[in-house]
Amino acid sequence: LATPPAVSAISALHFKSLPLGAPVIADNNVFKTTELNNYGLFISGVYYPMPPELHSDIKSSPAWRFNKSTGTLSTASVAKLTQGVKLSNFVTSANGGFLLTAQGKQPVTDVQNIASAVNLPNVVIDKIDAASSVVLSTPLLVKESASATSTFLIAGQKSREVFDSSETTKLLPLAASGVAQVWPKYVISQIASGPKALAPASVVKVQESGNIYLIDGFTRGLRMSATTARAFTKVKLKTVTRADLTGYNTAGTLDWQKIVCGGSSYLVDQGVPLLLDNETANQWPKTAVALDGKTCQKLRPTTTRVGLFVANGTAKFKIVAGKLRPIRTAAEYTAMLGNQTPAALLSAELIAELPKLNPTSYVVVANDTLYKVAVKFKTTRASLRTLNKLTTDVLQRGQVLVLP
Repeated sequence: LATPPAVSAISALHFKSLPLGAPVIADNNVFKTTELNNYGLFISGVYYPMPPELHSDIKSSPAWRFNKSTGTLSTASVAKLTQGVKLSNFVTSANGGFLLTAQGKQPVTDVQNIASAVNLPNVVIDKIDAASSVVLSTPLLVKESASATSTFLIAGQKSREVFDSSETTKLLPLAASGVAQVWPKYVISQIASGPKALAPASVVKVQESGNIYLIDGFTRGLRMSATTARAFTKVKLKTVTRADLTGYNTAGTLDWQKIVCGGSSYLVDQGVPLLLDNETANQWPKTAVALDGKTCQKLRPTTTRVGLFVANGTAKFKIVAGKLRPIRTAAEYTAMLGNQTPAALLSAELIAELPKLNPTSYVVVANDTLYKVAVKFKTTRASLRTLNKLTTDVLQRGQVLVLP
């Protein structure tokens, strides 16, 4: 009402026999109910109940541009009002999703991935100032205060305490704005608690079994050997318990360091994913395993290409059906390479791990016979004769034999 009516001299007791009608309330008001000590917002003819924690949080906030009334209404009178949804910290509207706190409204692109959100009309949302221009999206890292030691990963309508501070540091680049958000404790408590969280691409060892896992995304752990683990990390493996992995499906395996990220195959060496040529990827051992996008983001695949030829120092090799064939001379390498991808540098550990084939050629030494050479390289004299166009089994010191 623009002008409140004058107060009547007649006692209200004279009207007790009349049926109770809808109360008269000024628009845009937050007020308390007398009996239950609850609060609510009345705006545009609709009453929106307000949880006590939310009211306590925003009651002195200038960002919430509602009148804070000192008056009260009975529960019976409030029941006569058109009832709206119960206000929540997580809301949607025609203008998108928001987190509501004393700081104002914070845009969230996927607020329903945090917790169940209520839908509010713009007439309510527009009365709350923006908290900041930063638009949040899950996954989120949140803390109860700037000094809090515990951090929570928010995604999939779950609040998961992060395993430790080092895992928090590794998770930060995946979170909105690269920082942990500070939310009131009562807000975090509204999100269903989930199991502990580890950072994607972390490699951990289970205390009880000794099993090693690559953490893939937020819900999967891929079992791997100690050798494969060393391809992903050189640091000491973090020890976890079986209970710490409750939130991860650990049924899958990563048999080797060949992975798929974004549709492309990579060979992981010394923690770095190297891009495998599509035409030659199947020559490398095992089947590549597709990893979660968040894991790939942490691994940071490179554009360094790996084809059929690799090197370590001056030594060069060709990969053939999962095995390395040493190339004896630079001239042989040049002749074999043609216009293919040049040899990529790989670690000595990976070179040593792969099984070896015969080298491309052999230089005859004193006392060699064709039979000895055939036995040494697990072939036959006939094969060596044919391959080298020999007309005799007699060999000369320094003679170069091509090997199968």
